[in-house]
Amino acid sequence: MGQAPYTAFPHPGAEAIINDIARATVDAGMIVTKKEQCIEGERHFAILLRKQKSTNPDAYVILAFMPEIDLIGKEARQLGISDKLVSIEALEWSEDKALFESSIFFAPNFGNSDFADNYRSYGGYEPKHGASYAYDAMHLLAYGFENALEKASVTDVLKNKSFNFSKEIHVGNDKVIRSYPQRKTIQESKVVVIEKE
Repeated sequence: MGQAPYTAFPHPGAEAIINDIARATVDAGMIVTKKEQCIEGERHFAILLRKQKSTNPDAYVILAFMPEIDLIGKEARQLGISDKLVSIEALEWSEDKALFESSIFFAPNFGNSDFADNYRSYGGYEPKHGASYAYDAMHLLAYGFENALEKASVTDVLKNKSFNFSKEIHVGNDKVIRSYPQRKTIQESKVVVIEKE
C-alpha cells in the first residue's frame, strides 16, 4: 500500500479535507500518514520535508497557501521531491508555477454553471476556488438585506434555508452556513498536472 504524508496548517477545514482524502484514497491503495502541522508565517520547511522523505513516501499532500506554498515548493525542489507533491487548489495560487512542474492538484470544476459562465464573461478567465466563497457570501448578504423586516436581523432571515448560488449551501437553525466546497473540490474536481511552460 502506498504512503502519503501530509503537511497543513492547524485549521478545522484542513483537517476535514485530509480526513476526506484519507477515506477516499484507501480504496486506491494509498494511506495518508504523518500528519505534520506548521504555523502560519513559517519560513522553513526543509526539516519537515526531510523527515517525511525519510519514510520514502509515494506522494506528499500539501495544504498551504501563499507565501508558504512557494516556500515549500522551493525546498521540495531542492530535496528532489517536487514531482511527488499533491494538493487541492493550493498550487493554483502559486506565484512561481515552475516550482511545481509535474505536481498534481485538484482544481474546482465549476463546469458550465451560471456562476462559472458569468465569471468567465466578466473576468475573461476561469474562477479559482476562493471566488465561489465571495460570490456566495455576497448573494447571501443581498438576500438577507432584501428580505429583512424592520425587526428581523439578516441572520434570522437566512436561518433554516437552502440556497444555490455557485453551489448548494444551507444556513442552519444555529445560523451556521454549511457549504461543502472542499469536499466537492475533491469529489468533482478536475485533475491538473502542472507542465513546463
